Amino acid sequence: MKILSVPLILLTMAGSATASDDPITRIINRYDVDRDGKVGDVEFMSHKIVTSKKQFKRYMEVFRVLDDDKDGYITRADLERIYPYLQNLIELNKKNRQRR
Repeated sequence: MKILSVPLILLTMAGSATASDDPITRIINRYDVDRDGKVGDVEFMSHKIVTSKKQFKRYMEVFRVLDDDKDGYITRADLERIYPYLQNLIELNKKNRQRR
């Protein structure tokens, strides 16, 4: 998996911005089907259309990266810990695209 695919998937996860929601809240709200404040692997995968074993593995890799404390759930705390790192990767990706 390319390292930049994680922040790009994170941007997709966040969806469009609203005035009152920060990106982390949007991610949790979009994927937290049972509204318990965390996103399990089943909730995460229920929003994906998986057509191959390779694609399934890729999404599970993304899930494992986002699950920073490795407890089996993506929580606000997980995203808050890794979000600054992901923002840097997103900016790097934008700069690389502008150079092309």
